[in-house]
Amino acid sequence: MNRSLTGSGQFVDHTFALRAGDPTTSPSGIPYDNNDPLESLHSDFDSVPFGRSRPIDGTGVDKPREQVNVLGSYIDAFAVYGTADRLEWMREGLRAS
Repeated sequence: MNRSLTGSGQFVDHTFALRAGDPTTSPSGIPYDNNDPLESLHSDFDSVPFGRSRPIDGTGVDKPREQVNVLGSYIDAFAVYGTADRLEWMREGLRAS
């Protein structure tokens, strides 16, 4: 059961969660200390890289920061049915019938 839920969660995540990077900020890093006694893994890098998403205009100062989603906000099974052109062709076929 757990593997099924994990697999479907990955599928759904890759279907509708792609953020737009923020070109106004440079990539940052979370410092990593190999001498930290709570760390059991060794890293050859001194930080873990991360980047911020581009905020939606009007959010982030006195309202919660919202991010732009590059993909659609619906689950369209892109990983199963293929390209956007094929998906549109299939949708048009459904409308015609």
